[in-house]
Amino acid sequence: SYPVLMAADILLYKGTLVPVGEDQVQHVELARVLARKFNRAYGETFPEPKPKLNRAARIMSLTDPTKKMSKSHGESSYIALTDEAAVIEKKISKAVTATAGGGKNPGVENLFAIMREVSEPATVSSFMEQERAGTIKYAEFKKRLAADLAEHLAAFRARRAALDKNPK
Repeated sequence: SYPVLMAADILLYKGTLVPVGEDQVQHVELARVLARKFNRAYGETFPEPKPKLNRAARIMSLTDPTKKMSKSHGESSYIALTDEAAVIEKKISKAVTATAGGGKNPGVENLFAIMREVSEPATVSSFMEQERAGTIKYAEFKKRLAADLAEHLAAFRARRAALDKNPK
């Protein structure tokens, strides 16, 4: 029933552009189909929403970068929008970067995907160059990522706290 509930949430607020990960696009498509059918039966009521994917269309678990980020994998596997800076730093510092085998490292790629969304392009470029050169210090990389991510979420946390204080 999750896809139908998501479609209902989208349609209820007459969303037109819905930010989702690539694994949620099919749910937005269901909302489009339902809007079309409802509008055909009862008149123009709901806009047909479209998915909005960002560059990091799928963020993986911090503890197992072969699985998508999810609350069902445990508290340390994801960053909550309400996590305070210290919690974010702790979670990012424990994020998987070392994996067996050669080639691209999924843990590192995942952290770079997050960094590309929340950090300045110059910061991303600097750490990517260090990664290519083999001189990157993951502790510094993670510390910077955690700080940038905490700053990125600060306005959301502040607004949420203000709304929590005044539930009316």
